[in-house]
Amino acid sequence: LHNNCSGKHLAMLSGCLANKMEYANYVDYDHPYQQLIRNSLEHFTESSIKQKCIGIDGCNAPQYAFSIDNLTNAIINLVNKRNTKNEYSKAICTLLNAIAKYPLLIGGKKRFDSEVIKHTKGRIFCKGGAEGVLLFADTSKNIGGVIKIEDGNERAIPPLAMKIFIKLKLLSSDEKRNLIRWTEQILYNHAKKTIGKITAKIML
Repeated sequence: LHNNCSGKHLAMLSGCLANKMEYANYVDYDHPYQQLIRNSLEHFTESSIKQKCIGIDGCNAPQYAFSIDNLTNAIINLVNKRNTKNEYSKAICTLLNAIAKYPLLIGGKKRFDSEVIKHTKGRIFCKGGAEGVLLFADTSKNIGGVIKIEDGNERAIPPLAMKIFIKLKLLSSDEKRNLIRWTEQILYNHAKKTIGKITAKIML
């Protein structure tokens, strides 16, 4: 695996094979599988993808811009639709069960999203993204949301997310204890001396 998006591309290729589609040009905007992806994105975000909001990701796949509200719709719909009979429910359950079983495949060792999934046994799903984005949802309470750090620096995400989780009472005492180190980010200089820390304040 040579790219941060390797898993996404493996999923696209697997989807092409499962749907008996040509896969040589699977990342082309006009490829049938990319159209299926757009249909799903529009369904879950409850929005229409406009031409001006389309770009090319660093991994060469089509990339789409959505508002925070649209992304919040997506994560809430993902959780809600798993319990209703629809064309996505089976796939959603398979996805969430796999994430709960293999949390390291979401972020990796010492990554906040993987740690949250691991210590909540998949009850809380969260996924970090580029430029300071985190989507999260408590699958037992159907509560979810999106965090976006304005300057794109992801180091502020864990303290802020933990503050939200605690404020909304999403964590048990054991889960909170296991994740407590993420409530602040200690800053070090090149000499490994502590020079500050990042904490969060929220208004909910």
